[in-house]
Amino acid sequence: MNLARPAAALAAAACALLVLTGCTGTTPAASVATPSPATTASPDRVVGDALAATLSAGSARASIDAGTAAGAVTANGPLRFAPFAADLSATVQGRAVSVRTVDGSSWVEFGGRWQRVSSGLVPVDALTGALHAAPGLRDVVADGTEDLGGVPTTRYRGTADLEAAAAASADPATAAGLRSLAGLVTGRPAVEVWLGPDGRVAQLRVSPAGGSATGPVTLRLTDLGVPTDITPPSP
Repeated sequence: MNLARPAAALAAAACALLVLTGCTGTTPAASVATPSPATTASPDRVVGDALAATLSAGSARASIDAGTAAGAVTANGPLRFAPFAADLSATVQGRAVSVRTVDGSSWVEFGGRWQRVSSGLVPVDALTGALHAAPGLRDVVADGTEDLGGVPTTRYRGTADLEAAAAASADPATAAGLRSLAGLVTGRPAVEVWLGPDGRVAQLRVSPAGGSATGPVTLRLTDLGVPTDITPPSP
């Protein structure tokens, strides 16, 4: 079986799959922080606090829909935010594959075989991007309410200046991730964030500005703080 073609398609799709997920940095806190109600805070602050509270959960189950240069991609599975790890079951161009990232390395599986993917094909540092974009949020406004799978949410929309967010970061890895994200979805994408009753992110969508070959990427998070045990695949 020739693995080169499916590996290349998956690598292109993984770029979008990994845009909105995870972070690197310190070990997540043992308890999950829930922000206090901030009815008088600006929308930028409300969303920024929600991103921070979501990261503090340490992990979640993710459902991803992405428009990529390789076509439509869907994926779901657990994520650990710090240190980042993911174990995703995906559909790429109608074909079922698995994607696993642990300790800065990534693998894809198809046809019952795992293949390690070089960091040049899957920009793992882009995984640090969207959840660290708070310093670059611009023109955020509340945009009504919406029910997501039985969960009442408040939607916010705006844009994110990813270079400004990168410049504001004291962590080189986080800054690199934001710049990799900018390379995938343009430097100032449109952002929509749905916040649940606990003030944390229930869903997040990044839509590239004009001229991008990719489409919107939507990330839905559930089971924040779920225990994760993600390890490299067996040889």
